[in-house]
Formats: sequence, structure tokens, C-alpha cells
Amino acid sequence: MKRFVSLILSVCFLFSINTVSYAANISSRKASNPVIQSMNDKYHVDFSGMSIDELNKFIDKMKDEDQTRASGNLLNNTQLAWLAAAQIARDKGYECAALMVEFSVYNIDYSESVTDSSTPLLDKLNTTTVFNNYKNKVLNSGLKDFSGGSWSFTIQKSDNADLFYALHRVSTSGTGFMIGNSIMYYLITVHDTFDFAYDNNYDDLFTTTVNNWAWLCQQTHVLNPIEINLSTAIG
Repeated sequence: MKRFVSLILSVCFLFSINTVSYAANISSRKASNPVIQSMNDKYHVDFSGMSIDELNKFIDKMKDEDQTRASGNLLNNTQLAWLAAAQIARDKGYECAALMVEFSVYNIDYSESVTDSSTPLLDKLNTTTVFNNYKNKVLNSGLKDFSGGSWSFTIQKSDNADLFYALHRVSTSGTGFMIGNSIMYYLITVHDTFDFAYDNNYDDLFTTTVNNWAWLCQQTHVLNPIEINLSTAIG
């Protein structure tokens, strides 16, 4: 699925700013996702204790500094700014969107399975009407295997705003497991590609102009398309 970078940033920056001064020392509170925590530890990154005002000021500071600092265990300033933007999204309740930006910065494909200890995308997906309608369609199909084509669905902002920014348009595949002549349950995979091409369906989100947002929108080369695969069982 294609999306414009401002999709995330319009969420991050459309909020009032407190009057907290920039903090040089970042809190040691750890990220919930073990992959991101491992990468944050590797690159000595932790934005989790900063206020939204501090995060915005950090982003502003990054755009004015030398962009050549990326080497060894350092990220470049633009990548750090995107990670700070992800933390703003998380602080406003957009955990799934924040995770996708973080995985995109680190260029790591994202996956979830029902056997994982934390499944934020699947948890929210299971609360949506569109996914529950999809599950009923699968269960009523009687098919042994299926993929692509009509087995796709779109998550609207009204279904779940966080998922809309993280997934939006997905394709699925599945395999039914039988006992005797009856399919008892399906193992399915929900797939999307998180990337950043322009899509004019999102024009309604251009509701403000923020310098940090505009600067980040010009720096998309530091983000990477990543594959998202969510595996679950229904039956």
C-alpha cells in the first residue's frame, strides 16, 4: 500500500505544545517491542521519557546540525528525527503507526503471530468490523486454500485510526485445516507493504503547516519500505 509521509506526521504534530525546555538527557524507560529496543540499545537511542515539546525541539535541533554524523553505532540526524516523531505518535496513542515508522527507519520487516507475547496490530485488527466480516467470509467459504484477489480489504480511518496509518490496504492468504470432511480452523496471513509514495486520497489531512513536519517530509530517503506480515488462526 502506498501512502504519503505526511500521513504519519499529520498525526504527530497537530497538537498543542507545552512550554518544557529541551532536555539533553533522555529517559532510560525501555521500549515495549524487543526488536526496536535491541536496535535502540545498539544505536544508543531512547526518546520514551521526553515530552512532545522536547521531542519537537529535538527534531528542530537535528535539522540545524551537521548531517554527516552517521557511522558505526550512530544514526544520522534525519533518522533520529523520525524516531522522535514516532515517539510523538506513540504518546498520542498511535502505537502501531509509531512501530511501523521505527521498523522503517531501521529497515526491518515487521511480523506478528498469535504466539507472540505482544501483538499490537493483531489486537487492534481483531476489534474492527471489517476484519470480523472478513473472518466470517473465510469461515463460510469452505475453501481449503485462498490468497489475493477478493481476499483483500481496506481499513478505514473510522475502523481504527492507528491501524489506518499502519496498514490501510491489505492482502490475505490462508489455509484451512480439516478434521474428517470439515474445516475446523484457518491459519491466515495478513500482508501489507509500509512505504511512502504519494497518494492523493489523503489530501484531507493537510490541515496545518509545521516547519518540522515540512522538513521531515523532504527527508524520506532515510525511511525504507518494509513488509508487514500478521499471522493468526480463526475458527
